[in-house]
Amino acid sequence: MGEVQGELNRINNTFGVGEAAAANDYAGTTGLETVAALNRAAGITNPANYLDLAGVCNLLAGTTGLEPPGALAQLGDGFGEGLFGLGVFGG
Repeated sequence: MGEVQGELNRINNTFGVGEAAAANDYAGTTGLETVAALNRAAGITNPANYLDLAGVCNLLAGTTGLEPPGALAQLGDGFGEGLFGLGVFGG
């Protein structure tokens, strides 16, 4: 499993879902390639304006200059940060 795929699965609370399918799950889209789905998630709908993978991952995460997996690692998972704050998962 690639690092981007792994991060997208972590965010979605899934395991082993392919990269493009996981990106579509995150974006609420279907049938798009990874970059297109993530751009849609970021609110960029015109393909002429799409950012590359690193750019859109950093935009979604509110970071700059990180590689895609590092940017995606900044995003919370579907369990919600509150559970970690309450100590449910040792946070």
